[in-house]
Amino acid sequence: MTEQCYQSFDEIDRIMSEQIMIEVGAQKNMCHFNSWKASLLHPELKYFRGFVVFGEDAYVHSWLMNGDVIIDPTLILHDESFGEEYIGIEVQS
Repeated sequence: MTEQCYQSFDEIDRIMSEQIMIEVGAQKNMCHFNSWKASLLHPELKYFRGFVVFGEDAYVHSWLMNGDVIIDPTLILHDESFGEEYIGIEVQS
């Protein structure tokens, strides 16, 4: 069994996030489904699960990674209110 550790990211590609949001028909509060669906359409992107941080609060969340850059097709639906930090592990889709 391969040991995985959580990784932290904070650079977001807003343009690609919006393009994928439109492509998959992303819906609010459906981050796991939105990101999973996008990972099937874009196998070059990695699917991550973990937490998104807003101030002192952290929420369970899913997103995509393009190298070290975050692609978030869900939070862009919330008036471009992205998290300050994303902490998670890659999940094989």
